[in-house]
Amino acid sequence: MANKPTYEELEQKVKKLEQAESEHKHAEDELQKRKATIQSVLDAAPVGICIMENRVYKRANRYWCEHFGYPEEDLIGRTTEFLYESHEEYERVGKELYKDLLKKGVAFALARLKRSDGEFRDVDLIAKL
Repeated sequence: MANKPTYEELEQKVKKLEQAESEHKHAEDELQKRKATIQSVLDAAPVGICIMENRVYKRANRYWCEHFGYPEEDLIGRTTEFLYESHEEYERVGKELYKDLLKKGVAFALARLKRSDGEFRDVDLIAKL
């Protein structure tokens, strides 16, 4: 039969758990502050900024949404293909961006993207890993 822990041992374990909980709460608070800072930068930026993964929207800032007419919630989870005049143009821009992105960590491409009203706008795309 195993020995029962002493009162002091239990008290130490409780203190360790309380300290870990406090550190976790502090880390959570710091994460929330950083998220708020990033959100304020995105909202204040005078250029369109989108966060993507494999050409799928994860976030889009206010400027981009206002200038292209799409609410952010309509973009999240969608690929960018619907913005292009054709599938071929979508592929061309993707190839241009990704060849330099993988080599250099940053890439540039010119594209024509469709606004929600159907009008096309010439844009400079900059991608960063």
